[in-house]
Amino acid sequence: MVAQTAFAVLPARNLAGSIVGRSLGILHWMGIFPAFVFLASSLLYSRLTEGAAQGFAARNLLICLMVALTLISQFGIIPRMDALRAS
Repeated sequence: MVAQTAFAVLPARNLAGSIVGRSLGILHWMGIFPAFVFLASSLLYSRLTEGAAQGFAARNLLICLMVALTLISQFGIIPRMDALRAS
């Protein structure tokens, strides 16, 4: 929604790109930190209820996949987008 609105309202594409890039960065960090909290909570909960932390449970693997994809986007794709915007 932010991208569509920014590109429709702002007069220059580079301004809209800056807003979208900044928004994506914030959204990435909003996903990374809570994912680690959720993963730790999930492991602790399974440890307390079942006696062993289930590190390879589907929910934990999906959390790790989500964090990995978010980190790839934040540190791999976003810097490339910034380099393309600068050139």
